[in-house]
Amino acid sequence: MHCENCGNKIIESHSYCANCGKQVGADINSQVSPNINTKSLSHLKTKWWYRLIKVIYLICLAISLLFVVLVSYSINSTSDGSAFGYSFLSIIITLAIYEVIRRGFYYIALGKLSPQK
Repeated sequence: MHCENCGNKIIESHSYCANCGKQVGADINSQVSPNINTKSLSHLKTKWWYRLIKVIYLICLAISLLFVVLVSYSINSTSDGSAFGYSFLSIIITLAIYEVIRRGFYYIALGKLSPQK
């Protein structure tokens, strides 16, 4: 095989001409640019479903935190102040569960546990 640009002989397994650097073989337009990273947070932020999931996630987080605080205070409402401790512990556990859910989503969508900007 020879280069269409300069006529140099090209080995069959090569994709570019060693003399002039022109790509040979497959159609250039059909190949994906190596600079485009489809698994990045900035690319994911452009998707409408990502924004929707983020809004739903934040609404569920706010509702569950409010629910946890109200339930903890109603169950543990005593005069010794232990309701605050139980509420705080419940909030920490709820936030940990939501962090696991968030990292699971990033692992599914991006293939890694935390996004890189």
